[in-house]
Amino acid sequence: MNEDVKDFFEAYKHLPLPVLVHRDQKIETVNQSFASTFGFKVEDLQNLSIKNLIKSNRGPVSYGQNQKLITIKPRSGRQIWCTMREGKLDKYTISVITPTTKEEVNLETVKEKEKQLRSLAQHIPKTFFVLFQNTMDIAVAQGPGLKAFDCSRTKLEGKQLNEILPPNKLSEIEGYLKRTWEGEELKIFKKVKNVHFKIEFIPVQDDYGKVLSSLMISQDVTRQLEADRENLRDEKMLLTSRISRSIAHEVRNPLTNIDLALDHLKENEKSVSEEAELYFDIISRNSKRINNLINEILQSTKPTSIQLREVPTNKLIKAVEESTKDRFELTNVKFHKRNSLRDKTVCIDYDKMVMALTNIVINATEAVPTNSGKVWLSIWENEGRAVVSIRDNGKGMNDEELERIYDPFQTGKRGGMGLGLTSSLNIIKAHNSKIHVKSKPGEGTTFYCYLNPGPC
Repeated sequence: MNEDVKDFFEAYKHLPLPVLVHRDQKIETVNQSFASTFGFKVEDLQNLSIKNLIKSNRGPVSYGQNQKLITIKPRSGRQIWCTMREGKLDKYTISVITPTTKEEVNLETVKEKEKQLRSLAQHIPKTFFVLFQNTMDIAVAQGPGLKAFDCSRTKLEGKQLNEILPPNKLSEIEGYLKRTWEGEELKIFKKVKNVHFKIEFIPVQDDYGKVLSSLMISQDVTRQLEADRENLRDEKMLLTSRISRSIAHEVRNPLTNIDLALDHLKENEKSVSEEAELYFDIISRNSKRINNLINEILQSTKPTSIQLREVPTNKLIKAVEESTKDRFELTNVKFHKRNSLRDKTVCIDYDKMVMALTNIVINATEAVPTNSGKVWLSIWENEGRAVVSIRDNGKGMNDEELERIYDPFQTGKRGGMGLGLTSSLNIIKAHNSKIHVKSKPGEGTTFYCYLNPGPC
């Protein structure tokens, strides 16, 4: 042993803590405290392999900074749980060993996991953590972790669940936690006040598989789900466009032949009876109607080309009002408008955006009761974008209906084709803008269209 190590050991040999010095897994020496604690003589351990004395706990397992969990077999008696801190000096390793109990080790493990959890939680946005001890006690709470169970309190640490949750919410989360304490991992999805949450319940185990605590990770996935729905809509729109074009091509070929044959009959028949003239007229009118329907389908499903220009918000709102004026008068539905951006402009294709918003307003007038219905058209600013909202006090929609509102040919109106909202969505997406809808049965519906402000 070189002089530096001898000097180092000389400084530590009188410490009450057990100290062991080894090199290449061979024990050089131990202090008297080590020998006394584990029932050895100092000379008994020299040149002994450290592996014959110290057993690392599965691996070894580190549960603290520079700290390992070990067991030491004394000269007599059962193995002793210990923590070991190590340092390097020249070619030697100096180990300071502290006897402990399994219960203390578990507590230290939990504390270290709590520390790691807090550090992790600070770097993950929109993710809320709650760590439960003793089944229902909250040890760590990062953010409004119980928001998914309609608990808005932010100071949760040190509380018990029955102090902060009503009985119905308590029984719900209690069931999940009990399963977690039995070692089961769970993943659920919940919707609270139009906010979607993904919630995971994870058992935190020690190195022997015993559950020490239960971790609940809650994440707001509303925007993620909306993005997924947008991607699905885009895929469905692309597929619908391809199918529509294929059908249009197949229908137009025989339709053209019918029109040509009809023209030929009219030109070559010297005298046509009044009854035949009537049938010719029916064929001609319905052929034109079919052709118009094909054009409408193609226009609603194909990507829209736009010409952007700067348009005053007052002009846009007034144009939508004028294009729907007759509809409100005929149905006796009340129309209200509010413009909080009177001196502002938006960057839009004027004619197409008027068409898109008009379609939504018309849908709103058809969803409300005659004589008592109301529709509100508003525009304001949010996070640098102009928001146009169209709200009604109609019957509203359930989740299943909301999923399908932009699908082509989905309509609850007699004689309707279900292409108005499909066309509106196409136009708004062509503006690199977004459309969002909120609705509940019996509570009406609100559409939000997010437009880019001017100048273009």
